Amino acid sequence: NEAYAVLSDRDSRARYDRWGHQDDAASGLSAVVEAAQDIINDVFRRRRGKQRGRDVRYTLELSFSEAAFGCSKTIEIPAGEGKTREFTVVVAAGIVNGTVKTFKGEGEPGQGMTGAAAGDLHVNVRVAEHEEFRRDGLDVRSEHSISFTQAALGAVLEIATLDGPIKMRIPEGTQPGRVFRIRG
Repeated sequence: NEAYAVLSDRDSRARYDRWGHQDDAASGLSAVVEAAQDIINDVFRRRRGKQRGRDVRYTLELSFSEAAFGCSKTIEIPAGEGKTREFTVVVAAGIVNGTVKTFKGEGEPGQGMTGAAAGDLHVNVRVAEHEEFRRDGLDVRSEHSISFTQAALGAVLEIATLDGPIKMRIPEGTQPGRVFRIRG
């Protein structure tokens, strides 16, 4: 029965205790509550007139060196109503391919009444492959072949790095697949 349905459900019982029976719509406290709900709904309806601006997505292409050392890039993004504007993205050294940087409030401007929030700018960072180097976590790796004589007797070789060429000593008796670490 109806009484059991109202009293057995905690939310329904709380509503009944606070506001009374649903059929008492036009009398007393129920009428006040209904008027208050109408006012609140009007406020929310007006607030909905403000429309947050759209988010903007941008793919930023970086060279391997730019990602390794960091850089600043100026990009053009939509500014609403067919216009564009410039925005400078500061890229930290060592940024990883696929990183998405979010800039709050830098997307398209809000629409409707004044005070509508702008959307966000999401910059997807794409790092180009390098012909000689590859990234392995925080390390940069490259592979070099040496002759049997150089491995057996040792040698001094010129090795390319991101900072420029360096001289590296290969010790005598170096085995195949040996990894040398250059700090920097």
